[in-house]
Amino acid sequence: MNLREPLAIPADRPLDVLIHTRYSTDEQSQSSIDGQINSCQRFLTANLPRECRPEQVNVEIIREPEISGEIADRPGINQVWAGMRDHRWDVILAEESSRLYRHMTFASQFFDTAVDAGIRVICPTDYIDTADEDWPERLHSALGHHGRANHFTRNRIKRAQESRWLSGAAMGPLAIGYKRRPSIPATAGQLSRGPFFDFIDEECKAIIVEIFERTANDEPPWAVADWLTSIKFPKAKNSQKPEWNAGNVISLLRRPIYRGEEVFRTLRRADACRGPQRGRLPLRQLKAVHLLEPGYLSPGTGSPNDSPAGRRCADVGRRRQRPAGGPRSGAACHRRRYRCRASVP
Repeated sequence: MNLREPLAIPADRPLDVLIHTRYSTDEQSQSSIDGQINSCQRFLTANLPRECRPEQVNVEIIREPEISGEIADRPGINQVWAGMRDHRWDVILAEESSRLYRHMTFASQFFDTAVDAGIRVICPTDYIDTADEDWPERLHSALGHHGRANHFTRNRIKRAQESRWLSGAAMGPLAIGYKRRPSIPATAGQLSRGPFFDFIDEECKAIIVEIFERTANDEPPWAVADWLTSIKFPKAKNSQKPEWNAGNVISLLRRPIYRGEEVFRTLRRADACRGPQRGRLPLRQLKAVHLLEPGYLSPGTGSPNDSPAGRRCADVGRRRQRPAGGPRSGAACHRRRYRCRASVP
């Protein structure tokens, strides 16, 4: 959301901002509040004047965990009402209007009272800013969506994913050679809850490193796959067959997580990667999952470096072919395998 009227710092005092957060009993996730706070803080930072100094902004946070927005009398929202009567804030910032109230009448009374008190209310996800003249129409439209099937659910999901990404939490399926730790362990009456964080499985680390070493020593992928099958090294949980093949080895070599890197929201369509935004995808460094030593690949680029391992892992699958008559031979398999490119992304 881009503000039509920028935030202004008072000349004689700091700007007082309230960030209000809430999640209802059907979500049951403390990480939702953390994600809302991070989202609001990023929005505030992006819309403050460039010359603004940290001491010129006072931020207060009110949290309301595990309580429905349909309830009018809530401890957290009552604090907000009391603060509005005392004119404690210049701006009230909430991720969306339903975090304040999910009831049309209660929300309208809240916004009207804030405007009468000279307090600016901003809900970025709903594109509501009481500094705009059309804020009543936007509020009515947003509350209608929240009361029915939530049209803005995708914004919540995106915010939750971005919060997990920034905190270093796991984003996708568990990679081979890692374990996953929940934020809240399981108990006798409740399952474990996230966000979940990956860490290296020490029992598998030596084998993963040996896969790269065998590849660096010019061993073909199909031979590495036969070795992994012979030692009964487990594949990913979603694998349909326990046996390893060359494609599995090539996919493992391509995973950037083994050098402690991950890319968020990658572009999958080839034609989408040709635009001006190519190569500007968010990248995060995760020291806790850095399984390989820096000598294998150049950090950040994914291109091979001057080490033998880096050159070999980049070339595997392009030059090495299965010998004629060897295991899993066949013209169809050969053609499919030759098209497989195993350069590490």
